Amino acid sequence: MNITVIAASRVKSDSHVGKLIAEYAKRFTTVRLNMVDFDEKNLSQQKINEKIFTLIKPNSYKILLDERGANPSTMQLKNFLSDIDKPIAFLIAGSDGFLPEYKKQADYMLSLSSLTFPHQIARLLLVEQLYRVQSIIQGHPYHRT
Repeated sequence: MNITVIAASRVKSDSHVGKLIAEYAKRFTTVRLNMVDFDEKNLSQQKINEKIFTLIKPNSYKILLDERGANPSTMQLKNFLSDIDKPIAFLIAGSDGFLPEYKKQADYMLSLSSLTFPHQIARLLLVEQLYRVQSIIQGHPYHRT
């Protein structure tokens, strides 16, 4: 599995959240994880959305994070991702989210929770869940049901 997380905000590598994201990211073995982010300050919602979509690798399956997206269990997410046979791009917009024309371009919209999180926490939750998916696929004891 080849996954890219594209986010419209930077996480400081020396912050607590940045260190946790880095810790999970280094645990990936069978899943190739690539993290791409940029500073969205002084950019309009339109420009942020455009920038995110220009960073997507061709032929990627686009999973847009949105509060109105599907809210699968971890096992459902594992099954869903396992069925995708091309690179996967997880897209995290700025605080104003994605405009409707960009939502239409997504292959799938995912909600991590009905709660609202800062972008750094959302990225941490996403990376942890991706690591959990990998551990389930590998039969690793990290995930317990």
